[in-house]
Amino acid sequence: ATDTAGNISSISSSISITIDTLVPDAPTSLNAPSNTNDSTPEITGTAEENSTVTIFKGDDNIGTAITNSEGNFSFTVDSDLEDGDYTFTAKATDSANNTSTESSSLSLTIDTKAPDAPTSLTQISDLNDSTPTISGTAEENSIVTIFKDDVEIGTAEADNEGNFSFTFDSDLDDGKYSITATSTDIANNTSIDSSVLSITIVTTLGDTSKEIIDISINNPITN
Repeated sequence: ATDTAGNISSISSSISITIDTLVPDAPTSLNAPSNTNDSTPEITGTAEENSTVTIFKGDDNIGTAITNSEGNFSFTVDSDLEDGDYTFTAKATDSANNTSTESSSLSLTIDTKAPDAPTSLTQISDLNDSTPTISGTAEENSIVTIFKDDVEIGTAEADNEGNFSFTFDSDLDDGKYSITATSTDIANNTSIDSSVLSITIVTTLGDTSKEIIDISINNPITN
C-alpha cells in the first residue's frame, strides 16, 4: 500500500486461492431396501469426498448429507412416508459450489401393512407319519413360520399363488399337537397367528387296536 506521502508498505502475507470449475461426478451406488416397513428409510451411497449430497424424492428436495473422506454418505428420511412406491435421486455439490448432474434413480416401496394370517392349514400326510406335512395358503412369496404348541419349528415359503407346505424334520412322538402359522411379507411385516390345526400322530397300536386283534385271533371268522 502507498500512502499520500508516497511511502510504500512492505508486502503483505500471501493468500492462496483455488479455482475449481470442474463439476463433480453424480453420486453413485444409491442403496436402500427395495421393500421395507420402515417409513423413514435410510439411503446410502457414494459421491465426491467431503461434498454435500442433496437427496430428492421425485422432484422434491428432502434434505442433505455430507460425504466423509472416503466419499460415503447416509441419509435418513426425517418424516414418515405413507405406504407406496417412491423414487429417489441425488446430486453432489463440492466445496467450490459446483453441482453434479442427477444420479441414477433408486426405487423403493414402503409397506407397513401386515399380511393376513395363513389359512387352510391341513395335515396332508398319514396319521402314522411321525414327520407330518402341513399345507396351507398365505400371502404370495411370503415366509410362513410354523409353530407346534406355540414353539417355532421351521419355515416354508409360499409360492406366487400363495400355496405352501412344510414337513417336520424330526420325528414326533405319538400324540396330539396344536399347529399354527404366521406369514411374514417381503417388507418384514408379520401377520397374527393362524387358526389352530390339531393333528394326531399314531405310529403304534393302541389298546383298542390290540383288543380288536385279540378278538380276531380268539374268535376267527368262519363261513
